[in-house]
Amino acid sequence: KRNLKHENESLKVSLLHTNFDARNEDIPDSVSDALVNVAGESLTLSQSLTVITTIFPSRVEVLETGWKSAEDSKAFRDKKRAFELLCKLATEYWSMLASGRGDVDACTAFGEAYSAKESETVEHNQRARRLRTFTYKGRKLEMMKHLKIGVKYSIAETLRIHFEWDAESHMIVIGHCGAHLDQK
Repeated sequence: KRNLKHENESLKVSLLHTNFDARNEDIPDSVSDALVNVAGESLTLSQSLTVITTIFPSRVEVLETGWKSAEDSKAFRDKKRAFELLCKLATEYWSMLASGRGDVDACTAFGEAYSAKESETVEHNQRARRLRTFTYKGRKLEMMKHLKIGVKYSIAETLRIHFEWDAESHMIVIGHCGAHLDQK
């Protein structure tokens, strides 16, 4: 408990002494690492989304469906990994796309946790496609890109974060952050 309290205080001090504008720059590695190590362990998915959208309001937008799915997945266990992926989404991935690099380059930030599309089963199934279609700026937007943790149909062990890049506004739009969506 003492170590966690010390790390938490260190994080606060680091944030106070860090001069950055998250709208235009990435968080320094030291602050990002501290956030992941200290905050990531205890934050629910909803709290992680709140932190990311607060730090990066001009980079990440979470749709109502994203908030609801995160709230419905309170039992998800690998909180630190989820927070780490969301941080990378808002920093490394966003920076590469905002600088004009393509998704092929940008996805390297995630390794095997990233999928650019869904399986053929999903692609050819109308119901499964509808589950991955969200309303953004008054129009329907399919979100086949996703970040993933786990493969079981278990809220506690598996996470899917479905998102899309809005090139016009340079925003990452998250439509779902929770349980694995049905494939049928």
